[in-house]
This record gives sequence, structure tokens and C-alpha cells, in this order.
Amino acid sequence: LSNFTREDFLKMQNDRIRYAKERCKLLEGGAAPHDVLEGHPTQVWLHTVLFPELAKRKFKVVLDVGVQYYTSWKFTKPDLYGQAYVTVDPGLSVVQFGGVNHFVAHVEELPSYIAPAVFDAVYFAGVLGRGPNTREQQKVVWTTFSYLLRPGGYLVYSWNVNTSIDGGPPVEVHKEDLEALGFNATGVGSLVWEKCFPWYHLCRPNKLLPGCKKNIPDIWRHIKPTCWHIWRFGLGNR
Repeated sequence: LSNFTREDFLKMQNDRIRYAKERCKLLEGGAAPHDVLEGHPTQVWLHTVLFPELAKRKFKVVLDVGVQYYTSWKFTKPDLYGQAYVTVDPGLSVVQFGGVNHFVAHVEELPSYIAPAVFDAVYFAGVLGRGPNTREQQKVVWTTFSYLLRPGGYLVYSWNVNTSIDGGPPVEVHKEDLEALGFNATGVGSLVWEKCFPWYHLCRPNKLLPGCKKNIPDIWRHIKPTCWHIWRFGLGNR
């Protein structure tokens, strides 16, 4: 299998948009795919502040790591999230939520299929703690991103602070490991490189989540903090 290049992904752009619209129609029927996150304090910041600021860079090819029902709608907004939107997730049960450019694989396997320096940005939200928990596992992921990102590309990631969803010690991110690979914590535009929020669940009477009780109105309930980091790759100390 030959390696996919930026040009390969861009050629599939129209098919991706058509696929996304069809997929969103299939997911309709009650709540929209992203309805459970509508109004979430972190999501409001992402979609009204961070992603519009990133969109000014006019990304062509973007990688989003991890898919779920509430991520599907991103594919219909190429001006905001990137024209050629590539997704990866090892789960067979969530394939339907990936884009037309979707890989069923762990992210560290992508160099076997994709040429180097393809992506303008990588979105890595909420994956730490669900697999790459240890420092050594994270180093493998950061090294993968250094292969996939073009010089000047952005790495945007988040994780739930002081939490390991799969058990074990809390997940920590070591800045020096990223810096050793040529990443710089630069932020984007007027945004600083780190932004932290209280992390909330939406408590709804018909969908119980941790910290929620029956017969209560819709309410965001604080669970734990989450932080977002914005790095650039391969720009020296600039």
C-alpha cells in the first residue's frame, strides 16, 4: 500500500463532504450528533474561540484522533476544521462516525500508511488516559505526530487533569518530551498555549451520568478539570 500524501487527501475532498452530509442525515432522528455537548463550557470555547482562530491559518489537511457520535458534524465545516479532514480510531464499533478519509488503526500505526509531513494540524482531544497513559506510551504518540506534521504545523491536545480513565496513576504530560522532538508551546493568535476549564457532565433526567441524579433539570455538573495545549512543530525557538 503506497503512502497517502497531502494531494491524495485533497483529491478526496468532494467525496468527503458528500459522505459527511449523508452520514449526518443517517444520524439524525432525535438529538443531533453533537447535541449532548451543546452548551458545554469547553465546547463553547472550542467552537467560538479556538477553532475560528485556527481557521485563519487556512489549514488544508487535518488529522482528528478518536471519533464518536458527537464528532461527526465537524466534517461538514471544511472552512473551520480543515478542507481534507482525516480521522483515525482503532474501534470497529465507531467506524460509522469517521470521515471518508478514516483509518481503523491506533494513531502510532499511521506512519505505515501516510507519508511524512502531510498534516497542517493534529487534534488530539481527550485521548490521553484512554490508552497512551504512561510517559513512554506518550513519547511514541508525540514521535508519531512529529512525523505526520509539516514544519509549522499545530498540535492541539487536551486531557482530564489528575485522571486516568483506564485506571492506574494520573496522566501527566511532560513538556520536555515534546520540546525534544521540536515542538514549541506557542499558542495561536492571541491565545496562550494553555487553557484550562472545569470539566462538566450534562445531567439529564433521561440519561444518567456520573454525579447525576434522577428527576433534576438539565444542568452542567462539575466533575474534574480539563486543559487544552497548543503547540507548533519544527520552528526552532520561534
